[in-house]
Amino acid sequence: MLCSRCGSDHEGGFDYAAPGTRHYTLMYSNEAPLDSDLPFLASAISKIDARLGCMDDEITCMDDEITYIDDEINQIPQRPEEQLVELRRKRVSLLRYRARNRRILSPLRRLPPEVLAEIFAWTLPTDPKNNSIQMSQSPWLLSHINRYWRTVCISTPSLWSFFAIDYDEPIHYPLPMVEAHIARAKKSKPSSVWQTTRSCGRNSA
Repeated sequence: MLCSRCGSDHEGGFDYAAPGTRHYTLMYSNEAPLDSDLPFLASAISKIDARLGCMDDEITCMDDEITYIDDEINQIPQRPEEQLVELRRKRVSLLRYRARNRRILSPLRRLPPEVLAEIFAWTLPTDPKNNSIQMSQSPWLLSHINRYWRTVCISTPSLWSFFAIDYDEPIHYPLPMVEAHIARAKKSKPSSVWQTTRSCGRNSA
């Protein structure tokens, strides 16, 4: 169903800039827009604002409907158990749908890639010796949160420019992960590999 206010499909996604278009190039580069680009960009921003306004209205309507369902549930002692179950099911469904819409409006989604990359840099281990290749820590963890974070993370070589290998710890370093880490760091110079060993406490003869 199309929204009468913004023309977007409520169930579908927004029409984002497609790869290869002028709009996409401007969004993902530092290229300055031409005067001829300005009307289109203004129109695109206006459509986005209209869609966000529609989502706000939808969320308000959902809140009202959830309140209405809550009131019905509270008045249901005399009704069949099946009807109570159905009302609760509808309520849970609406809560989930509202949550999905709220996530779309999250300011974090609209952070520019360069700002998000700077935030990511602050999550890296402060001690170089702790910057090992593990899925449980940055930058690997950040690359598995969502598609946008993964794109920003992988395309920021400085996040991958350093990692540590501790030969004294029984840690397995999968070769594909090591190769991927090095490949993602190749545009960042210098890149470093920190190799650590501990003294065994033996005296040489």
